[in-house]
Formats: sequence, structure tokens, C-alpha cells
Amino acid sequence: MSRTSRPRAYNNLPQERYQGRASFGEPPPKEIRKKLADETLSMIPSVLTTMGFGEQPESTLFSSQLEPLDNSICPGYTFPDLKVRYADTFSLARQLLKTRPDYLGKVAVLNCASDTELAGGWRHRSGTTQEDALCYSSTLWPTLDRWKSKYPWRNTVNRSGGNAGEDWTTVSVVSVAGLACPPLVPAQKGKARGEGEMQMKLEKDVHTIKERFRMILRMAARQDKSLLLLAALGCGVWKCPPRQIAELLKECLGEPEFNGWFEDIWVGIYDEEVCRIWREVLGAGSS
Repeated sequence: MSRTSRPRAYNNLPQERYQGRASFGEPPPKEIRKKLADETLSMIPSVLTTMGFGEQPESTLFSSQLEPLDNSICPGYTFPDLKVRYADTFSLARQLLKTRPDYLGKVAVLNCASDTELAGGWRHRSGTTQEDALCYSSTLWPTLDRWKSKYPWRNTVNRSGGNAGEDWTTVSVVSVAGLACPPLVPAQKGKARGEGEMQMKLEKDVHTIKERFRMILRMAARQDKSLLLLAALGCGVWKCPPRQIAELLKECLGEPEFNGWFEDIWVGIYDEEVCRIWREVLGAGSS
């Protein structure tokens, strides 16, 4: 079935998505989440003015894959230890910038975008996905459009976890979509697989995921962002297999093209079980 004729992927998602249940903490009721969304939208113009930006957040659309990085201008950082945390990426960004203010201006945060609806329907569903969480707590919403990939390079994070009254900080955001509900088959034996784990059926889907990871890394590096805050791309409501996705990210990070561009790499994950699997694959602890 062609991409244009396939059913909208969210029709196949579990009902929990719309009842506001998420495995990261206990979300507030939907009416409160809607109030937070409305409040965020009303605050965005004044927040941008206060932070010295224009009326709308700036963003750059990349509609095709970027050329490989030019290693002759690589900053030459030592490859960092990967760190995986049970948190959303904006919360991690705030924590890191409090302890490492020298990272200010160097941070790129991954938004796991929807490729079927603007912000996954955040504006009218007030959901609890990773992308929803970022929209509640930042100026991200105005920069989002239909999927391709979008680099909103100045986003003001004006809340932490949906709580008002926090200090503002500014980070860059890379918005890239995971695959929506790709066909899966039982994972091959002989690898470190848990009982019942799945993998993507189609090799073209594996290739697509790797290309999207390369796109993320190239966008960040070209904007001189050396601290990455990544996420488990497609491993939530899109049902991509978390172990395989983590392995594909690890493969991409190990490619010679990306050696030396990043001084720190963190992964924020919104699901305890997915977080555990990613720690196993990436060799990252919880401390």
C-alpha cells in the first residue's frame, strides 16, 4: 500500500493514547492539560519578546537528506559515554544547563514528531506523548508543520514538566518523525533479545530509520550543537521495536562521519521498559 493511500496510522493506536495515560508518571486530567496548552499558547508571544526573539520562533525546513558532514572542520571531541535517563528531553535539558551553564547555545533536543498530524494532535487532544510534553512546556508549537524534518533552532523552554513559574532557557530543537506503526515480525534468534521481542519486517524501514538518525546528527552538527538530547524515536505510540531502534542509533553514532562532532549525548525516554532496553543496548547506566 502506498504512503498516500495507507490508513492514518493513529487509527491503529491503542485507546490509551487518547485517554491521557502515559507510563511516565501520572498525567493530570485532560481538562487541566487543555488549560495548560491554552496557557502555553497565550504566553508564547510575550515569552519570545522577553527572550529577545521575534514574534514567531524561527525554523528551517530540510525537505531532503543533508550532505555528509565535512570532517575537515570537525571540532574533534572525544566520543562521549552515552547516558540514558527516564525523563522527557526538555526536563533533561533544564537539568543539564543548571549544572553545565557552559552548554548554553550548544544544546539540540530531539522532538519525536508525528508524520500524520501536526504535533500528533496536541492542540485538540491534549495528549501525553513525548511530543505533547514538549509542546506544553515550550514555544515549539508554532514551528511545527507537516512532517519532513524541521529544525526550529531557537525554542524557549518556559516550563519544566508542565509546571509554571520556572526559569526560562533556550535550546534548539530537531523535529523528526519516527515510522508510524511499521510491519513487525518476531526478532531473530541469536541476538540479545527478550521473549516476544519484535523487529521491523522490511529492510526499507530499517534504512529509513537510519537515514532519519543521520539527518538528526547532521542537522545538529551543522548548527554547531555539540550536546545532543535524543529520544527513543518511534518507540511509543508508533510501536517501533525499541531494541532494534536503539541498535540502529548506535550503528549511526559509530559511523566515521560522526566521530568528533559531539561532546555529550543523552537520551531521554518516556517509558520505563523502553528506557531499560535502551540502557542495555547503549551500555548506559542510570546514574
